[in-house]
Amino acid sequence: MKKIIVDFKPGAYESFSRLAADKRLGGLARKFYQELFDFPPDEWGRLRTEFGKNTFVSDNHMPFIIKVVAEERDGELYLYVTEFSLRRG
Repeated sequence: MKKIIVDFKPGAYESFSRLAADKRLGGLARKFYQELFDFPPDEWGRLRTEFGKNTFVSDNHMPFIIKVVAEERDGELYLYVTEFSLRRG
């Protein structure tokens, strides 16, 4: 199994931190964060290649918008989270 490293970009981390601290949504936000480790990108919803890198955007049925750029380097998988926010309506 590859080592997976998750790196939040500043705006995504701030948004995730607010959601994780929310009494109503915190557990769900943390669950979806944990699933970034549990499932390889090829099993995620909408995976496409842009600029030579794999990008992932969460499916519309998920309560959060999660955007990730996945890059494999030196036998490790780096997941750069560029957005983690609550999906509105």
